[in-house]
Amino acid sequence: MAAELAAHLRTCGDDAHRVDAKVAALLPHFFNGTFGLCVADPSSGRGIVRKELLQETLVALTCNGSDPAPRGITAGELLTLIDDYADSAMPFSPAEYARSSRKRLVEDLRPRVLSAHQTTQEGAA
Repeated sequence: MAAELAAHLRTCGDDAHRVDAKVAALLPHFFNGTFGLCVADPSSGRGIVRKELLQETLVALTCNGSDPAPRGITAGELLTLIDDYADSAMPFSPAEYARSSRKRLVEDLRPRVLSAHQTTQEGAA
C-alpha cells in the first residue's frame, strides 16, 4: 500500500520528501481502517490520495470551511472542487456526521459559496 500511495502522490507533483511524509502519515489510518469509513473508494491508493488531497485543498482554500469566497478561485471552480470531494468522501454515519469533514466542507460550505457568489453578482449588477 505504501508504494501505491507514493505512486499516486508523485503524480500530483509532490517532491520525494513530501511524498514520504504523507505516506507515513496516511499508513496508520489505512491500517486502522479509517479510510474504509471516510473514503468512497478505499480499495486503492488512488482513491485514498484523491480524497485526502481534495480535503487538504478545500481546508487550505476555505480556512477549513469558514471562507465561502476565497481569493484566487472562482465560485464555479470551488463548487467543482466541493463536488469532487463529495464524490470521494463517504457520507458518514449519523453519529459522526455532525463532526465530519464532509458536512463541513460539502453540505455546510456549498450553500454558503452559492450565496456569496449570488451576493457578488448582485453587487456587480
